[in-house]
Amino acid sequence: MAALPQSYETRLVAVSASSVNQQRINYGSRVLLPSSVLDDLCRMTMVYPLQFEIITPSKKRVYAAVLEFNAQAGSVVLPDWMFQHLGLRGTMVVKVQSCSLPPGSLVKLRPHQKALVMFENPRNLLELRLAQYPVLTKGTTIVISYVDREFQLDLVEIIDMKQQLVNGILTVRADGAPVMLKVDFERPLDMPPSPLETPISAAASPTGANVIGASSPTGVQFQPFNFRPPSLTDGPKVPAGAQPLNHQPGQSYSSFTGAKGSSSTAEQEHPAFTGSGRTVRGVLLSENQSNEASARLPAAPPIAHPSPEELRAMRLKALGGEGRS
Repeated sequence: MAALPQSYETRLVAVSASSVNQQRINYGSRVLLPSSVLDDLCRMTMVYPLQFEIITPSKKRVYAAVLEFNAQAGSVVLPDWMFQHLGLRGTMVVKVQSCSLPPGSLVKLRPHQKALVMFENPRNLLELRLAQYPVLTKGTTIVISYVDREFQLDLVEIIDMKQQLVNGILTVRADGAPVMLKVDFERPLDMPPSPLETPISAAASPTGANVIGASSPTGVQFQPFNFRPPSLTDGPKVPAGAQPLNHQPGQSYSSFTGAKGSSSTAEQEHPAFTGSGRTVRGVLLSENQSNEASARLPAAPPIAHPSPEELRAMRLKALGGEGRS
């Protein structure tokens, strides 16, 4: 019967890789432990590959694998990105304990530089570089190197083989073979959003005299078009500064328009049609005079209509024949 895995825990002083000239571990998630830890682990039943959880006094934590057991006694060497993520300064004591993480299936990354996604097939590039990260922790910012450049990536989301969100995963199996891990990208931090995604803020809204509500304290100064059909009693509408067509020099404009809003003045200036006409000689006749003049005109002779016999005789005569007796 196989023995159950045992848990291991110790406390060590954390130092950064750059402070002890171990920059070679900066592009991965492996740490350096002292040889005393290896001696302890050899007498215990452990899960391989070895996985550790590093916890600070402020309860910040990160998962890590081990590269070598050659650190100074009583210390653990962390990659610079891991040292910064834990908020460590100087020589602080951290707790190092063993753990068991599930294999992962998908990791969602957010690059800090858009140049990373501009490379040809960046997913294959990430899958190769993630081989240096046998353990991944959600919420950390890892660093990879490519073409003599460093690229930072935020681990936004991690999903295990059971399609569940987890805080840490393994990217290698117990035999050292890599896990089939899918990589997904979010928009890089230095890439501006597309125009369709840009939010409209109050500060970015247009201002000026041509904007509705721009000069109004309440923000509303637009009024809908109010149409009123004209009537015969309305006075003439003359634009500001214009003069009527029949304006005489020295004559005021008020003599044409009259008092504003006065319907009686408009009726006096525009009398209704009375029905009287003029004769050929140009003499104006009243209604009674027109009726008397019409009565003195001679009556028109009545129109004679031929009888049927006369119509038949007229047709035969037109054809050159004679009518029947």
